[in-house]
Amino acid sequence: MLAAAVGMGVIVFRRPDSRRRLPRVITPTVADWLAEAGLAGYSPAVVAVTAMASAALIATIVSFLVPLRAVGPLAGVATLLVLWVSVESARSSRRRRARAAWPDIIDGLRSSLRSGATVSEAFSDARSHVPVRWRGDWDECSAELARGVPFRVAIRELKRRIADPTADVLCESLIVAREIGGTELPRIVADLGTAVRAESRVRNEVRSRQAWVRHAARLGVAAPWLVVAMIAGRAETRVAFNSEEGVAVLVVGFAATVVAYVVMTAISAVPEPARWLVGGGDE
Repeated sequence: MLAAAVGMGVIVFRRPDSRRRLPRVITPTVADWLAEAGLAGYSPAVVAVTAMASAALIATIVSFLVPLRAVGPLAGVATLLVLWVSVESARSSRRRRARAAWPDIIDGLRSSLRSGATVSEAFSDARSHVPVRWRGDWDECSAELARGVPFRVAIRELKRRIADPTADVLCESLIVAREIGGTELPRIVADLGTAVRAESRVRNEVRSRQAWVRHAARLGVAAPWLVVAMIAGRAETRVAFNSEEGVAVLVVGFAATVVAYVVMTAISAVPEPARWLVGGGDE
């Protein structure tokens, strides 16, 4: 059974066609979450199967290493939770890096617009301010504009790939400016850049002040289970924790650990801004 699960994970763990989509009734929220974590090229089904295969593998290994009957299944559940936390951490880290990069990009757009460039030209000129990780998508969008792809379609496709709240606001602003015209766009872009800088400064300050809460949460999660692993080799410990009461203690302790970590993480969390018009590129 384990071999089948691992084999399935290896077979399906590949980058699917970016245009292939699963039914919208099931996957839009998960797909957006993965895209915001930098996993836009992977479908939710691939990620789910791979996570289950990893959990089965870890549970089997831990069952051999720690001779307590409840520890193996709990290790499998813990693996799924760790993977979820890792993706969420990657998502938060990606957003922090994006907030640091957007002010320079916006300044480049504003300078081009003030010099008389069109919106499309200003967008292409801003490429020198774009981080390396986005340049491939940015160049592809510029190439699509050069081939005559409608501005709305090309920009919203870029927005979908970048998957960032500031990108949503900026791209939709450029689309509106392109379609209805007006002379206020440079001022709007400048105001957006000021707002992004101020938000990033406040968020970084709050995050640094709450760092001790995050570190305490991680230590509190790891410490009791390290103790369990160290004493699991003793015969009396195995007898105690393999009884029904011992299994109940481990399960309740695991649940309490998860709840405590969630509460501590929620205390230290800084609310993230919602994304705008996420489905706009589907028109």
